[in-house]
Amino acid sequence: MSSLTNNAIATLIKNQTHGNDTSYCPVLQVLKVLPVNNSQGTSAERYRVILSDGVHLAQGMFATQHNHRIREKEVTDLSLIRISDYMTNVVQDKSLVIVLGFEIVNPHPGHKIGSPVDIGKVNSGGGGGAVPQAKPMYGGNNNNNNNNNNNNVKAEKSYSNPYANTNTNNSNPYAQSSAPIIRTNNASSSPITPIANLNMYQNRWTIKARITSKGDIRHWSNAKGDGSLFSIDLLDSSQTDIRATFFKEAVDKFHPILQVDRVYTCSGGRLKAANVQYNTCKSAFEITFDQNAEIREEQDTGEISQQNYEFCPIVDLESIDPGKYVDVIGVVKAMSEPSTIVSKKTGKEIIKAEMVLVDDSGAEVNCTVWGDRATGAVQEFADCPVVALRRARVSDFGGRT
Repeated sequence: MSSLTNNAIATLIKNQTHGNDTSYCPVLQVLKVLPVNNSQGTSAERYRVILSDGVHLAQGMFATQHNHRIREKEVTDLSLIRISDYMTNVVQDKSLVIVLGFEIVNPHPGHKIGSPVDIGKVNSGGGGGAVPQAKPMYGGNNNNNNNNNNNNVKAEKSYSNPYANTNTNNSNPYAQSSAPIIRTNNASSSPITPIANLNMYQNRWTIKARITSKGDIRHWSNAKGDGSLFSIDLLDSSQTDIRATFFKEAVDKFHPILQVDRVYTCSGGRLKAANVQYNTCKSAFEITFDQNAEIREEQDTGEISQQNYEFCPIVDLESIDPGKYVDVIGVVKAMSEPSTIVSKKTGKEIIKAEMVLVDDSGAEVNCTVWGDRATGAVQEFADCPVVALRRARVSDFGGRT
């Protein structure tokens, strides 16, 4: 058992978070990987795991950002992994290890190492030297954070099970898990979580980021009612950006005060998987904010970039598939007067203006500016400035545009 880290399971449960000892990266064996039985019919894909150090075993779950690695059989039953980031929480009085980061040590060792026993049963035996059970990270009489969504109310009352399912007839404690996991690397009451570290198991987090873009207010009307929304893109010091969308009352509250290029701390939002068809940010998630979100402007100390570009030469656009997004920089060669078209989807008029960009590759490309930006585009770009377009959508309408 020399290939496995001695006493690793007990240590993970005792530490509760990788932030308490960032140098500790134990090697464990994956005894079993199992998909979570989704009895609630939601689209969330999650995987359970049984981890072993050769002496003890414990139940766990892989963070959702690793789902593709499991689907692609990168990690399978009996694989050896080195855990680089984790959280430990309690599910129905049992310790659950959330694997947030790992690397493969040996994908196919071919055999089970040792004869491990469930550490929960060992601890419950009351023998000397038993490792204390991990406690819920948000136990006790914590009545702060009244902005959590209502789906977590029952779990918050009991505190013994932050993964609790409000359906008491469901025997699967993993099916509706929304564990309140957050890294606490300092003594601040609002620790900052890097956008790159956000995951679906968090419902309490604070990010510090710069607004790099802000969309117009859009309105909708359907059988469920009327509403409005707007979106912003946030970039933090980890060089990862994320889309955040505000709905209804939050639009009236935040749209007038949020400004592009300002730095804010944001909390009280809900994470969901990003819709890659419309969201071009690097994060695999996006945020929904309601009127109860807490957003405060912070002093700009310069540690967050104003923007993050990966420029593509205009001459190379011919090799880019339509529908892909690219960053482009060039000189404005020409700018048309704004015009209007009627949207086929909504039947409403949309304002647009055409721009011609040329770069040092000698090639040029037509670009379309939409909405309010198009209205003043002629004046804005009258002096033929250098313009950087971030994540512009490539089209094959009349050639590459």
